[in-house]
Amino acid sequence: MHLSKKALRWCIALVYTALIFSVTLFVNVWGNLIALFGAEVTGVWMDRLVPLLGLAALIYALSRVRKIRIRSMLWLAAVLGGYAYMLTLHCVYPVERLHLVQYSLLAWLIFRALQLDFDERPAIMIAAFLTFFVGTADEGFQYFSMSLHDSFGGSEDPGMFTRFILGVINRRTYDFNDMVTNWVAGALGLTGLLALLEGGYWNWHKRRRLGTRFALGYLVPVVLACAATQQVWTRYIDRPINLILLTVDCCRPDRMSAYGYDRQPPTTEWLDKLMPDAVRFDNAYSQACWTAPGIVSIMSGLYPPAHGVDRAGRTLPGSVTTLLDAFRERGYKVPNLAYITEDPTFQNLGSVERLASDSNEKGLLNRWIGEHYQEKFAIWYHYRHLHLPYVTEEKHLIYPPALAGAEMPEKISKIVQEEVIIPRGLVSFDEKDKPWLDALWDAEVHQFDHFFESLRYKLRLHHILDDTLIVITADHGEELLEHGDLGHGSTLIYSKHYEELLRIPLIMYCPKLIDTGKRVAVRNPEGVQPARAVKTIAQQVDILPTVFELMGWPIPKDVQGRSLVPAMRGEPMDPVPTFASSIEGGYQSKEDMADTWVHSIRDRNWKLIQRVVNGEKTHELYNFLDDPEEK
Repeated sequence: MHLSKKALRWCIALVYTALIFSVTLFVNVWGNLIALFGAEVTGVWMDRLVPLLGLAALIYALSRVRKIRIRSMLWLAAVLGGYAYMLTLHCVYPVERLHLVQYSLLAWLIFRALQLDFDERPAIMIAAFLTFFVGTADEGFQYFSMSLHDSFGGSEDPGMFTRFILGVINRRTYDFNDMVTNWVAGALGLTGLLALLEGGYWNWHKRRRLGTRFALGYLVPVVLACAATQQVWTRYIDRPINLILLTVDCCRPDRMSAYGYDRQPPTTEWLDKLMPDAVRFDNAYSQACWTAPGIVSIMSGLYPPAHGVDRAGRTLPGSVTTLLDAFRERGYKVPNLAYITEDPTFQNLGSVERLASDSNEKGLLNRWIGEHYQEKFAIWYHYRHLHLPYVTEEKHLIYPPALAGAEMPEKISKIVQEEVIIPRGLVSFDEKDKPWLDALWDAEVHQFDHFFESLRYKLRLHHILDDTLIVITADHGEELLEHGDLGHGSTLIYSKHYEELLRIPLIMYCPKLIDTGKRVAVRNPEGVQPARAVKTIAQQVDILPTVFELMGWPIPKDVQGRSLVPAMRGEPMDPVPTFASSIEGGYQSKEDMADTWVHSIRDRNWKLIQRVVNGEKTHELYNFLDDPEEK
């Protein structure tokens, strides 16, 4: 009977160990699940499954305990604290969290097999050694797999045998943290098992002095449990709020499905999924029709005539406290991830030194978050790929007539898809060009949406999505032939202040900070869902004071914008007209344009545009009730 039980237990332990390696060898389970359900859904369910499996194991173990001792329960609390720490602060990816269950169970199975031939103490020690060995071998095998694929996975023929090995061994990702997870999981499993055994820690400590027994039986587990709880609480549950300010060059809200744009497939299907917990400002406006004044107004809360960055070559005075300065002064990490800070115009905005010299580097934002997600941070990232030329990855060319593989008119392919600047009057566009321009521009919005999806997934992967205040806005808009031209102030070398150039998106997301406003319908792939919409007129200068109030900080007295938090709560706010000011030509302004300016002021129903040329003023006045397209 003893031999048969012994054989059964060792058979179970060995089969389970083989299963760990067989999954590594032959079955890319995780990849198959991602392909079937998507990375985010699979990760969320894995995060839920692991604690449930652990809870089920704990309930089963407790049901087998004959006598509950206080010191055993204290050690069990310390073990649970260790698991909580590993789950939340050490294991980054869902599969790593599964290792906590995997190797704890392995340690328990090995101990059960050894228990028939050894006393408790040697059985625990041998089980710990064997679990340590298997956990190390598992990651060692992954390292071998990675090295083999790196060495022979190229164009050179590696030979028949090596091709066979490459075929059955998936290229794994070796990580020392995974090995640590395996070790700690086994140790936690055995420590918890020891706490639940009938003799428990008493058998290990009974011959020691009273003080030592008290310390090891009561004091040490209490300290460990409290330390783990404090770490999990302060660094995971009650974390400080981060900031991600995402400015999208040239973005127009009326071309985003998050704002109700009826285009299929939706242009912002991933952003749409965030909208039920976000606030959408339906009437947000830029302070200029080109980048520099708009960005600096966002950062400073000042209008262009006040901050002085109203023409190329000017820089914000160092005495002005910016949005990023405020976060850095409060101990936040503030990296410089915005490529446009290479331009002296964007110095003194509060970021630290440039982290990457290649402005086209992909994944910079996500990689930085992956390396610093356990620290509090404030990030400004400027997404530039809606700007001319209108070129996207082929997979985003999904809107007719500009579908992937479609033959484009030469005017589109040679100018719109190649030139950064298309001066006014250089090219004559007509109505037959507009479907192509709309399709190409919508494809760029769709590409931005997939960039945002990768960012959102990264934040959710690290469990900091709801701890991050995400502000999505733009520096200005873009004309798509509404008034006969294509581009904006710096690309047309001619400044205009019509709605398509000044109206911008403004979306804020942070469920922990933001109260609800009014709800309106938003289209997304699952149908129509509610979004929190604010009709109050908003400006770029309002972003800084709004963020300050959400963070609970006093708003600087010299800020010219106002907090929009009352409107976000559904409270009425006094109407304030918008103001915008642009030098002719923006970045491309020439010496003969130094005295040419466009100013505008807008309230809910009226807009007055003033053009000043060498002191001579002309005006345009529009009523949006009668003439919403400013014709």
